[in-house]
Amino acid sequence: GVGKSNTDTGMDLAISNQELDLKYHPFLSKFYVGAMYGQHKLVGKKTATYTVLSQSRTTTITDTITASYVTPHIGFTWKADWGLTIGRDLGWLVPISPKAEINEGDITSDPLYSSLAVQADYVENKRKLQEESDKYGKTSLPYLALLRVGWLF
Repeated sequence: GVGKSNTDTGMDLAISNQELDLKYHPFLSKFYVGAMYGQHKLVGKKTATYTVLSQSRTTTITDTITASYVTPHIGFTWKADWGLTIGRDLGWLVPISPKAEINEGDITSDPLYSSLAVQADYVENKRKLQEESDKYGKTSLPYLALLRVGWLF
């Protein structure tokens, strides 16, 4: 899936993932126990304009977090005779070995970068971006699928 939002901190966050989902129906019923394995990538961006030595500079800081994850879950699946399936899941997403990479963009080659890099507002924006990205990319989160629709043939 892919999602994008503008957080209350003025930063854009986008997430994408791919996963494999296995389900076991222990009682040969609608109830199942499952596990998903996947990889997700979260990209956080903050664009701002700073004044450095009376000169204006606009830059975008990007924080990219990639991680594999497992999601143990339980759920129910109902199947119509003609193949339509409807289900619900509840589980917990657990990131495995998340890796973060901060990219400050082309501003690093600017002669004023050394002055910008120590400015309080620049340092604070970079810290907030890392904090916001870490919150979603490196933290275990509840997993809830209120409606899962599929086809079984």
